[in-house]
Amino acid sequence: MDKLKQNLALIIGLGIPVLMVLLIASIIYVPRWFDTTPPPAHDFMYMVADDYGSIDLGQSKGYYPPAPAYMPDGAFPKYTYRVTDGKLVRTENALPSDFKGTAALNVPKFYLHRVSTNLSMPITFADAEKYTLDTSAKSPDGWEIVRGQCGGGFFPFYNSSCDYNARYLKKGSTAIKLELNLAKDDYREPYFAWILE
Repeated sequence: MDKLKQNLALIIGLGIPVLMVLLIASIIYVPRWFDTTPPPAHDFMYMVADDYGSIDLGQSKGYYPPAPAYMPDGAFPKYTYRVTDGKLVRTENALPSDFKGTAALNVPKFYLHRVSTNLSMPITFADAEKYTLDTSAKSPDGWEIVRGQCGGGFFPFYNSSCDYNARYLKKGSTAIKLELNLAKDDYREPYFAWILE
């Protein structure tokens, strides 16, 4: 009995960190076991502009990168891509009257992403314009595409890893990492649109 009393402080001192780790793990992982969130039902299309890109899908306005000041060699994007009444349309840009450069042919890369397989495949503009699209932040069934995060936590559980360039489908506490065709060092932000039909 005396030995138990002598070691009680040691048992409590070692037990508290173990209990904290178990408590944190249960807070993170147990809700996932009971998650009844239905899987995403809407595929999406995403587009990455080329260096002379001009895309306006309601998520960002103007040229990307800005034009004409940031266009190399006095280039100006020939086309602007927009979603109008649920359809992807391409319109030819009129060169400003005081612009001395040339119109650069800009064709973004278009990809169709199937959520059932989590795979993307390249498609042409002709294929892309056939779909009915929704540029809302969330899909009709409530999923959204979000970026990963860098670091976080608290000592001694600090996480220094970074997946900021990764994208996830997220709804509530459920997140699915997306396998997209994006270069890791590509500075260009993709433009997403949900496929309705």
